[in-house]
Amino acid sequence: MKKGDLIKLTTDKAYAEKGSAQTVFVDYENITKVVKQGNRVYVDDGLVSLIVNSVGELFFFKHVT
Repeated sequence: MKKGDLIKLTTDKAYAEKGSAQTVFVDYENITKVVKQGNRVYVDDGLVSLIVNSVGELFFFKHVT
């Protein structure tokens, strides 16, 4: 992951074991209901910052900042 990359975070359990650098499984099922476009999400104990680009039913896209 590097600055500017577009990452897809998904709650689709099919990705729990087969995620990639571009698609990452998130086990918080309601995350698509609480994040909105423009929100910032921190991962890896706050070392990586992501900004929500768009939100779908089972996924949302983020830019690495």
